[in-house]
Amino acid sequence: MANPHLTPLLEAVAALESAWCDAECGTDLNRTQLLAVNAAMGTLQRRFDGLRAEVAAGIEHESRPELGPDGLAKQQGFRNSATLIAATTGGTTGDASKLTKLGKATAPRSNLLGEKLPPKYPAVQDALQRGTIAAAAGSLIVGMLDRARLNASIEQIVEAEALLVEGAA
Repeated sequence: MANPHLTPLLEAVAALESAWCDAECGTDLNRTQLLAVNAAMGTLQRRFDGLRAEVAAGIEHESRPELGPDGLAKQQGFRNSATLIAATTGGTTGDASKLTKLGKATAPRSNLLGEKLPPKYPAVQDALQRGTIAAAAGSLIVGMLDRARLNASIEQIVEAEALLVEGAA
């Protein structure tokens, strides 16, 4: 049985498979199929990036400096989580850092008593899970909202988050 957290990703793969039909390669697709496959791949990429952000936040948490040599990245021979993620994905440490920041901003939190709290940016989290925004857009929104928090009320941040997510979609 599949993990329900992966259901949106699996649905996107199924949509891609359906759009691809029985063509052997991309050049065998007609124009209608090409457009359908392209749209399905876009959804798949966005949903996959949302999961990557979650995992990046988990790697960051398990590699935090206070763990010292017991941190995940250090145990794997890397300086920090960004270098571990970049080495695995073939990307840059800058991209890995952005992905980690996005994952941390959209991950469920807990208070000092260990009680569960919603993510810092729940609308961004929801849009990433549904595949309606890309990780790059989510990162821009999180960065902008983090800067705005210095001078805005919580209500204004919540409203701005909703507007930015809607506009990015």
